Amino acid sequence: MSTNYPIKYCLYPMIEKVGKNKDIGGYDVSCYIVSKCYLIGEEKKYTSDGNTKMYYDVVFPFRENENKEWFRDVPRINPIVHSCYNSFQVDQVFDTYEEALPLKNTKNDEIKKRQYYCRFLSVKEVKELEKKFDDKMNYYNLLEQIMGYETADLIKQDNTKVYQK
Repeated sequence: MSTNYPIKYCLYPMIEKVGKNKDIGGYDVSCYIVSKCYLIGEEKKYTSDGNTKMYYDVVFPFRENENKEWFRDVPRINPIVHSCYNSFQVDQVFDTYEEALPLKNTKNDEIKKRQYYCRFLSVKEVKELEKKFDDKMNYYNLLEQIMGYETADLIKQDNTKVYQK
């Protein structure tokens, strides 16, 4: 299948069930990874103070299903309204993995610190939370590497045409 969407990089939020009781808790971003993405659209919004803010509609080349299995995905366009129904809106896209990496590290550090923010924990409890988060990051960093390897066919070219095998 051939797609002609520009390929960019952005932060892919990993959503997990949170809370002490997993049956009752909600969902939240547990961490971020850097992923290639299909750039579907751009939108400029104006703020009340006269500034502008850009938003980007992207489709990640991998998605997790209900069984926690990852599968390859492509943009899916509704032919009636001409909109993509499997896209996500992000506020930053990057041309390279290296450009996105500092933002990923910053956001993940914020998530890590938020675990024990405004809580009275012993040093041992803080160390346990940090180890648990680091173990989770090891898993997601490996997933990020696998996704990078599996999307090697998505190449950003000068004319932004992408050919997928």
